[in-house]
Amino acid sequence: MNRLLAAVLVASAGLAVLGNAPAALAQVGPEITYQGELRTGANPATGSHDFRFRLYTAPVGGLQVGAQLAATRNLTDGKFTVELAWPGAYTGAALWIEIDVRTGANPFQTLTPRQKLTAAPFAHFALSGNPGPQGPAGPQGPAGPQGPTGATGPQGPQGPQGPVGATGPQGPAGTSPWVLNGNNTYYTQGNVGIGTSANPSSNFLVDRSTLGGFAAQINGNGGTTFGVNNIVTSAGVLAYGGTFTVEGLSTRYGVRAFMNGDTGTGYSFYTSNVTPSGRGLWASMNGTGTTYGVYVSNTSDSGYGGYFNNTSGTGTTYGLYCENNSPDGYGLFARHDASTGVGPAIYGQTDSTASLAPAIHGVVVSTAPGSSSTGVRGQNNGTGGLGIGVWGSHAGTGWGVYGSSVGGRAVYGSGGSGGTGVYGTAFGTGSYGGYFTASSGGTALYVNGTASVGVLTIRGGADLAENFSVKIDAEAIKPGMVVMIDSEHPGSVTLASGEYNKCVAGVISGANELAAGMILGDFDGIGESRPVALTGRVWTYVAATDTGVSPGDLMTTSSKLGFAMPVSDHSRAHGATIGKAMSRLEPGQEGLVLVLVNLQ
Repeated sequence: MNRLLAAVLVASAGLAVLGNAPAALAQVGPEITYQGELRTGANPATGSHDFRFRLYTAPVGGLQVGAQLAATRNLTDGKFTVELAWPGAYTGAALWIEIDVRTGANPFQTLTPRQKLTAAPFAHFALSGNPGPQGPAGPQGPAGPQGPTGATGPQGPQGPQGPVGATGPQGPAGTSPWVLNGNNTYYTQGNVGIGTSANPSSNFLVDRSTLGGFAAQINGNGGTTFGVNNIVTSAGVLAYGGTFTVEGLSTRYGVRAFMNGDTGTGYSFYTSNVTPSGRGLWASMNGTGTTYGVYVSNTSDSGYGGYFNNTSGTGTTYGLYCENNSPDGYGLFARHDASTGVGPAIYGQTDSTASLAPAIHGVVVSTAPGSSSTGVRGQNNGTGGLGIGVWGSHAGTGWGVYGSSVGGRAVYGSGGSGGTGVYGTAFGTGSYGGYFTASSGGTALYVNGTASVGVLTIRGGADLAENFSVKIDAEAIKPGMVVMIDSEHPGSVTLASGEYNKCVAGVISGANELAAGMILGDFDGIGESRPVALTGRVWTYVAATDTGVSPGDLMTTSSKLGFAMPVSDHSRAHGATIGKAMSRLEPGQEGLVLVLVNLQ
């Protein structure tokens, strides 16, 4: 192995090392073997010694490269050997090793000068994978054998049909009142009657006296089987596309439509209206008794008794518009007549993703409605404990029932004797029987009367406070300040003053964004007031003494107006203690300290 003899390195305490930096080893790796000889004065060093090795970019100063390495060796005649590894350090630039040495627990001594690394360690730079230039491309190999023939492609399209032959000459006209025009025929000489010997009173009359069956039957295979087109150009003329009159004593229908088939989207009765203020379907019933302007029945297991679709993209339009002029009638009456099942009498669905898009929207139009007028009302006539007047359900994270009001009641519940006005229940962990939230400074839940609670969990604050009126320097009383009883105004508080003041009342809640958990005494007419923490955690302004504040220190009033201080004279603290400190404050500092309030 080639060796590079190093010069003697002299340390500040008279130590010296004679070292060799070896040539590169055959194996690939970042280690180098360093051999040296350590002398004390002119004598070789012996015994256990600790070494530290650092790599620098200059003989003096410069930047350290890689980490500091350490080793302990037992020297004989001053000689030692150590393997050093600085991965990635050998890039071709010059490097120097600096060595510290000590014996036992003595301080390290730095040997000078640094020793320069020569070519052997830099061989790792060549082994780090620096690629050489790419060689020329070899000659192209011979072409492989031709592959098998592919499959035959599909047959081409059929050619166009040949031209139609010439039409033959038209025959002579007959004597029938019907006029032939090619494949068409028409009649213009009067009315036509079928099934009657009397003169028909309309353009086309079908008279059937046989019971059952159809007076007229029209079959089609797509498109419009029966079309009526009535065009009126004069104003004030009442026109109908069709009028149906049925007389008799049994069950009868003005129009009865069937839709057969197991596939596709069909309509037993389809109407369309494009006038600006018309009706797609208008039905009127003038009789007495239980009558229906429109009666729709569906026996399918997945169909609709009535389906109304409003496809207009603009305007205030209605898929279904119901109006009732009777004081005791219904604009729309829906009934689930089956004694089983969970199908609703009325089902509303909206596919809109816009905000405030309702599936069913009820509005009380009057600006001065009756006391019990409702936009939407649910009623349950059950006399037992089952059934629901109004049920709201939501499959996501929204609202099953949502109420919004400006000055009124968004959701109003009224319970009789033993009843419940609004009842909510939670079926799982993390769910809520009732959830109330307030924005813009409102009140999430307001109870006028007695609130009965089994377990009350306070999530928004950390102390129990009571509102006290403030008569003096209200603007100066801030959250976190200590207050005392205002002797001039019974029931009021003012900023605390003086050390060990037995009139101390508590601390104003809300400092450092830690709100009160519960506030008592929000009386009408209380005037200017502040929530005073009576118990619990609250951030408090403190003027620390020379000893500072530590957790567990008792706190009392101080000479600084509205500030607390730690108790140092326990004989004076009884009756003037605010609580215990839960955080620290350095000696002589002023600031906020978290205090567990417990007046004593």
